[in-house]
Amino acid sequence: MGKPVDIHAPIDSISQCMKTIDPVHAVIHDGQHYTANHYVSVGTGTAVTVLITPPAVGSGRFIHFIAGVTTNNAGVFTFSENPVTTGGSTLVSYNNYRDKQVDYPDPVVLKHSVTVDAASIGTTLETFITAGASTNEFTVGGSNLQRNEWLLGAGGTYLMRFSADNDSTRVVFNLTYYYRDH
Repeated sequence: MGKPVDIHAPIDSISQCMKTIDPVHAVIHDGQHYTANHYVSVGTGTAVTVLITPPAVGSGRFIHFIAGVTTNNAGVFTFSENPVTTGGSTLVSYNNYRDKQVDYPDPVVLKHSVTVDAASIGTTLETFITAGASTNEFTVGGSNLQRNEWLLGAGGTYLMRFSADNDSTRVVFNLTYYYRDH
């Protein structure tokens, strides 16, 4: 027989229940959770873009992705798969467990300001319209943070795109993702 496993878990003194943390919180503790933001102010008809490239096929990594956009004016947001893009500048993401930033390199490549032909945005996975004249915050996939993630396919690319309807539109893309090695 093998060595016995110690299953003594911390117990809450009031409820007498085992203390636990949710799976995403555990991923942060493991050093495999990242956050990035992209802010820009644009005019009417201008598109803001961020391209997400997961690890290559065969890497053994699943990317769990949650995206959001905040704007102060009206516009159209799309999240799509396998767009045709060129150019772009690297967007830095940060490990949420700051002491693990060297031990666990980020497996995802993010680029902002990529050029996209409107007819080549790929397969649209989600689209929504933001209202005008107030701050609008939307999360791709719905409003329940634990249920609005996408598992990004290896070898593909994904595009967040917001097209402004008004001048002086401030846009913030919020990208949160984690990976699991399988």
